[in-house]
Amino acid sequence: MIAESVMYSGALKRNAVMQSLMLLENYPELHAWLSKLFEANEFNSTIAFNAESRLTAKGVPIEYAIVWPSHSVRCTVDVLPHRTAKERIARTLDLAGSFGNAFQQDICNDLLQQQEEKMLRYGAWLGVREGEDKVNAKLYLEVADTCKPDFFDALKLSYDLLKNFGVKPVMLGLPMDKGGVEIYFKLAKLDRPFMKWLLAYFGFPDRTQEIFGMLEEFCESSLSGSLDWSSLGFSIAWSSEKKMETVTFYSFASSAIGSDKNVRKHVMRIGQRHNWDMALYSKLSEEANGDTDLNTFHGMVGVVAGTKGELHFTAGISPVDVGLL
Repeated sequence: MIAESVMYSGALKRNAVMQSLMLLENYPELHAWLSKLFEANEFNSTIAFNAESRLTAKGVPIEYAIVWPSHSVRCTVDVLPHRTAKERIARTLDLAGSFGNAFQQDICNDLLQQQEEKMLRYGAWLGVREGEDKVNAKLYLEVADTCKPDFFDALKLSYDLLKNFGVKPVMLGLPMDKGGVEIYFKLAKLDRPFMKWLLAYFGFPDRTQEIFGMLEEFCESSLSGSLDWSSLGFSIAWSSEKKMETVTFYSFASSAIGSDKNVRKHVMRIGQRHNWDMALYSKLSEEANGDTDLNTFHGMVGVVAGTKGELHFTAGISPVDVGLL
């Protein structure tokens, strides 16, 4: 009975993934690339889908993130859910392709060398998005809890200062087509004064009121004090010339709103108010109507800000099968 249950779970996850790929008809390169990946030997087995991927709360090895108002779609994939972190890093590096420049390669090599003997939870994920006649890859590398990365010096940042303020690096992102770098941090707290301090420390324009304004619009409530959401984080992205491009503040959707049903309601409402294209999100989240607050299909929600211009809103969701509810 146990073996049959595990196989059934794997079948459900595989069905959820393959059904979700059918919704990507407006993203032909992304659809073709992901279909090929999930039909390859790594996934063409019960073992791969039976594994509980750390990428999503439901153990599904892919998550979609939609960014509005541009309606761009980014996918993050666990390319070897049934293997070790070390094996996953090697395979992800292989699929990500060539680095955009020597700066990216040096940062990657230094981090991998620093962490060679450290315990890692997942090691690496692979990000892909639609490009011109191809998909563009983004390499995500886990930063171990005990690691003090060398890339802090390269970007003229103080690891110790940020750590003292409860700001800790957890992941490195390398967009292979752009040659830039993005660092993802975990936050111990977040309120308006601290956001303002963070933006100033990184030399970013103060967009605190705008960012909090969009978070409040999404939550449909006033966020006057410190946010008590779990897994608060933010990221800073630099260009290949080491110029800051964007900052993103994010949290698990379940922490901010609760159940999938409520998260979907809030995402759809903010989208409709701004007249965003919600068609793909609506289809991906159609079955995500569970009332429980734990283990939602939704992942992170966040607000993305450039040095100027309009803000962007993003929401992540993993493929849904009613049997996984």
